Amino acid sequence: MIDRGGPSVPPTPYGDSRLAELTEEITRRLLAGEAFDAEAYVAQHPDCAGPIRDLLPTMHHLVELARIVACERPEGPRSDQSHSLIRKDPLP
Repeated sequence: MIDRGGPSVPPTPYGDSRLAELTEEITRRLLAGEAFDAEAYVAQHPDCAGPIRDLLPTMHHLVELARIVACERPEGPRSDQSHSLIRKDPLP
């Protein structure tokens, strides 16, 4: 974790894996263009409310970047491609 000098975010009772799962779910929904009510989502997952609120602006920026990159590809955007922030294959 990067220390930014501010208050530290307490760990969630479920650990980082729970936050990673929620982040993936939010990202999938944003990429799909679904309506997303952040406050309702946070209310459903109060154990991760702080980290989710902290990550949402970054997730919105990353989704927008993914859309821009997809549109600039020579073959255009691919609707069959799975989007994930977590790499499943090793880096070269």
